[in-house]
Amino acid sequence: KEGNPATANAGPEIDNQGTGQGEAADILRGLRDNAFDGSDEKLAAALGRPGEEIADGIKAEETIDGDLVLKAKTLAAERGVTEDSPTES
Repeated sequence: KEGNPATANAGPEIDNQGTGQGEAADILRGLRDNAFDGSDEKLAAALGRPGEEIADGIKAEETIDGDLVLKAKTLAAERGVTEDSPTES
């Protein structure tokens, strides 16, 4: 994976699969960009969270919790979004 300081996988693991904050942000970003037209608000509605929480998590300005990661991973699987999915520019 490319090194991006904003998504460095620093900090404790947030789920039992070893997901760190950087990977969690990447999951949210990929899901938002590939399944929700790049909209934080649409993704937030699908995940049952405030839009600001999603936007801040993607920008690594807020800690992403395990429940949010689990929901995002499940939603990504349902929508066919993978880490290899191209992101829209």
